[in-house]
Amino acid sequence: MTYSFKDAANAMVIKEMECGEGIRVQFTPFSSCLGVVSRKGDLLTGIHLVEVDIQGQFNDEKANAVKDKINGCDEWFFVGFVTDWASGNTKDQVDIIKTVPKQKNSVNLGDGVYGAKWEFNELAYLKAPKYVKL
Repeated sequence: MTYSFKDAANAMVIKEMECGEGIRVQFTPFSSCLGVVSRKGDLLTGIHLVEVDIQGQFNDEKANAVKDKINGCDEWFFVGFVTDWASGNTKDQVDIIKTVPKQKNSVNLGDGVYGAKWEFNELAYLKAPKYVKL
């Protein structure tokens, strides 16, 4: 059985292990989480990842679900606790996601509220309260 992320009720309030889509996306606060933001045309997809949830450890099945969700996008990036995830217990799963082409620079800023927008043909990330061009 393939893992499926829950659809966020609001693309501006993407909770843990949810996926949201819109011209702007925003996650609930990160304290140890990793976000994945992808763009296809004018539409952004945000995926809020946690190392452990009620279904267990972040694993290969969940990493492949992320990969499947963003495959074929125009560009994508990680945001949040990137270094921790890429060097800790989830390194192998992060490496699975990294096989998707067109990765932009990651945004490794730790705790915070993150999001992204596509505007004027530019992708920018949010570290509340301001957007920064990638």
